[in-house]
Amino acid sequence: ILRRGEPRRGRGTREFLAANWPILRGVILFLALLGGFYGLESMPFARGTIRTSILEHIAKVSSVALNTLGYQTHVSGKVITSPNYSVEIVSGCDAIDPTAAYIAGVLATPVAFRRKIPGILIGTAALHLINIVRIVTLFYIGIHFPSAFEIVHFDIWQAAFVALTIGLWVLWMQWAMRNTEQPSHVAT
Repeated sequence: ILRRGEPRRGRGTREFLAANWPILRGVILFLALLGGFYGLESMPFARGTIRTSILEHIAKVSSVALNTLGYQTHVSGKVITSPNYSVEIVSGCDAIDPTAAYIAGVLATPVAFRRKIPGILIGTAALHLINIVRIVTLFYIGIHFPSAFEIVHFDIWQAAFVALTIGLWVLWMQWAMRNTEQPSHVAT
């Protein structure tokens, strides 16, 4: 029971929102950006020509990497083929979803936009490079350890990709927030 004149214990909703607004704003912005991405991605133009072009490009780059490592591969559309093995690059094997989540995280982080640009460019390139490494290792495993392919593909690499995406965002955030001046009116 609260007596007249006694201060309220705890905080009301308004005070909670005010105290936590930067975090809530970041979460709301992150979710809105991901929602916008998935809204665009569900459009026929994105699911068709654009996605197919991306998958074919990934197959070509992965084939070049495999040929550099001594595998005699060639590409037909989204399929990488060698004398011993073939693999098709399908939706989900393109690093688009983790990249979208990474970019949304960068854009939702409360730092100056000029610090976000290198984060987006370098992080996106790093995630796509990691994806090529993933495809090359899966191709290698498919040839030399076919019984391990499913486990490595669905269990190990998926978890690793999530961890690497979050790790890249945390590394970028540490860099972006370094030497960031806080406004003098912000209470700590």
